[in-house]
Amino acid sequence: MTAWLANFDFDYAIAPTPNGQGVTLPRAVRTRTSALAGLFVLLAGDGDVIHTAGVEPPTVVGEGLPAVVFSADPPPPDAIAWGSVTPLSVVRHLNDRAFAASFDEVDVQVVTSADELDLSTEARPFVLKTRWSGFGRGVRVILADDDDATLLGWIERGCRRGGLTCEPLFEIFSEAATHFELTADGARRLGQTTSRVDAARQVVAIEAPRAELPQFVVTRSETVAEAAWATGYRGRLSIDHALVRGRTSPAWRAVQDVNARWTLGSLALAAAVRTNAPVSLRLDDSLPDWPPVRTWISRGIDGRTVAMHFGEG
Repeated sequence: MTAWLANFDFDYAIAPTPNGQGVTLPRAVRTRTSALAGLFVLLAGDGDVIHTAGVEPPTVVGEGLPAVVFSADPPPPDAIAWGSVTPLSVVRHLNDRAFAASFDEVDVQVVTSADELDLSTEARPFVLKTRWSGFGRGVRVILADDDDATLLGWIERGCRRGGLTCEPLFEIFSEAATHFELTADGARRLGQTTSRVDAARQVVAIEAPRAELPQFVVTRSETVAEAAWATGYRGRLSIDHALVRGRTSPAWRAVQDVNARWTLGSLALAAAVRTNAPVSLRLDDSLPDWPPVRTWISRGIDGRTVAMHFGEG
């Protein structure tokens, strides 16, 4: 029997805080964690226990699912958390946007104090992101007409949660990720996934597998994975890429984020490998052009539905 911890609340749990472990999660985070916990059936086997870390477990419906148990009880010490069994300090270091920025060809500024960011001279628009964030949380696009006084308060709160990164605002055409498994033997590349992004820059679907990325993107990903392996991290690692508007044509941003944990993309890729079929992980109902052959559904405490679609039907 294997115990899994379905912890999609990583940005609250690992940021070096006031919002550290033990904090009461906002309802929206609890709802998302509950809904997405159902996706861990893609990894589990019969008799496994999936812990939802105090969040109400989901109801999962589908064909051919393993006989797993969902539990809101605290997980045992040996539960697989964050997709690894690595010390939390290492997981925190690798999920820090400052780590990703050290491999990024884009000029990314790490901000630890509001005094380090001069709002009067910073070219707008730009993006501020808390150093530990995900699912669109902790990200703010700064426009020319934003009120500096209100913005300063947001910056100060972000700095109290460990700091921010400041980077240019790009028009994104597509997003992708390369996924690795880091073991004692080294970093093994598992494959790629691609994401559909709506007009509001929110991911609405993740698909696996995808066509190969440009070689320089793959090479940069392998460099990041080797650096992560050298820290002692053992587990799943995903590196996000973005196809953005360049000066003359679309260009790939090779390292947009580094995620030392289970991501939705790594779960979708695991499903594609397990079922030997293309997978689309739909995060809402806005993609009617992907009818399912087989669907696994997880309903969260507010009725939110997350569906896994296998192949084209």
